[in-house]
Amino acid sequence: MRFIEEKKFLKEKLGKITKSERLIVERRRRGNTPKAEAARRKMSIHTYKRFEKRDTYNEINFHGKYFAPLGIFEICHLLRKRAKKTGTVVACEMGVSKGWISLMERGIRPMGALINYWMDQYNDDKA
Repeated sequence: MRFIEEKKFLKEKLGKITKSERLIVERRRRGNTPKAEAARRKMSIHTYKRFEKRDTYNEINFHGKYFAPLGIFEICHLLRKRAKKTGTVVACEMGVSKGWISLMERGIRPMGALINYWMDQYNDDKA
């Protein structure tokens, strides 16, 4: 039950996602690199990366017709991106490897520690 409450809390902190963030989530769900996704969309890697990095704040509903709800691992990834932290920085703060962060953010490894990290980040903001 605690996991559901934590997911709800972090999802509320994330709020709605931008078009750029949706592109990132969709690419990661396919397991593509930016280069592979650019090729799939028939555009240059530079153009695709510009779309991913553009800070457009046109909000997209989480439960759009063709967009499944975000998993907790995707929420954690987007929170990190919004905090402008690299995987290396988060890994150092947590005392784990960058690779482990990557695996948790892709939902491959148990992510209790990462959830706790983000819960602590937002609880520290309140104090």
